[in-house]
Amino acid sequence: MKLKRWIALGCLTAALGMLLTGCAFSTELPEGMDEETVIAAGQVVLDELLAEKYEEVAARFREDIRNQKDKEITGEVIKQLVTEHAKPEEVGTFEKVSITEAEGQYIPEVEPHAVAEFHCEYSKKKVGFGIAFDLDMNLIGLSVVTE
Repeated sequence: MKLKRWIALGCLTAALGMLLTGCAFSTELPEGMDEETVIAAGQVVLDELLAEKYEEVAARFREDIRNQKDKEITGEVIKQLVTEHAKPEEVGTFEKVSITEAEGQYIPEVEPHAVAEFHCEYSKKKVGFGIAFDLDMNLIGLSVVTE
């Protein structure tokens, strides 16, 4: 079971890490999506992450993403993702969101989606959160990167 969680965490981190690192084709939001809606939905998820409500974040994932047999997304997986990439002892305490933006992502062989990006200042380091939504505004991805 523990190995399964690490595999899920690794897959989630690797696949979604591309969202913040620019390995995807970034462009305008997909047709029918608007920046305000994407950012507002992302803010809800970010607030839950900052409040350590990891089960609530896991429950927001689109069902087919959340319940894949090889990488089930649970509250524990989300917690591991956040604490592994933004270790509290290394980043310090949350202070504020300094930059917020939304952009479209077009990755070959992956559905078009939008990512709400939040660049947050902590007392010791900056942390970037990427929160991805499909065209129906279902949560499909999450990345955490120490900047």
